[in-house]
Amino acid sequence: MVDLKRLELSTPWMQIRCSPNWAIDPCEFINSQERLYLFLHFVTTIILIIIRGYLFLIKFVYNRYAVAMVNYEPGQDRNVAALSNLVMCDGFCKMKNIKERYMRIALKEAKKAELFDEVPIGCVIVKDNIVISRGFNKRELKNDVTSHAEIEAIRRASKKLGDWQLIDCDLYVTIEPCLMCTGAIIQSRIKNVYYGSEDPKGGALVSSLNINEAKNLNHHINIEGGILKDECSNIVKQYFAKKRKNKTLG
Repeated sequence: MVDLKRLELSTPWMQIRCSPNWAIDPCEFINSQERLYLFLHFVTTIILIIIRGYLFLIKFVYNRYAVAMVNYEPGQDRNVAALSNLVMCDGFCKMKNIKERYMRIALKEAKKAELFDEVPIGCVIVKDNIVISRGFNKRELKNDVTSHAEIEAIRRASKKLGDWQLIDCDLYVTIEPCLMCTGAIIQSRIKNVYYGSEDPKGGALVSSLNINEAKNLNHHINIEGGILKDECSNIVKQYFAKKRKNKTLG
């Protein structure tokens, strides 16, 4: 048994001085106290890291929501627009990069076109990482040959900015722009064009021809294709397959 009269404690480390004839080795007691302190310190550190991680996640989601709130359009509820922007399609957590994020918004516009039995092509225009306009193909709906998705988006962007020159704006479209749309893109001084799938029959950026290579143009655009290529291509293929099937059955 330990003689408590011979035990001397000193806070905070509870150092113990005792006779060597004691039945219990005081060093073991000291080591156990140190191990307990280290364990508690480790647990506290882990808890603090988890709390900081949750705070960072909350801040991240809030910032995304705040940006999304700006992207609503007239007639669209701000909260609905923001939430749909955050969780659109497979959700923002699955989006690999910012380009795919905007292309997914363009895909949503393409699905709107399909609802009106239009060729499903969608487009968005971005400035300073904010969507300033959206558009989808309305050629049949308006009975207007110029109402392609890109033209619709360019008109809305010009109206919103109060300027026909869309300097430092980026255009995202699900299908490679045609000759008419490419001309409008160049004339509006759009900086970058990102498209999903090529258009072998009517594409005017890389497929049928490349207007951007004309040497005497006073403005050239930066081009990048293949963003969500399969998704952008499949929605058009499925649309025409459905049209052919209905025509056959009719």
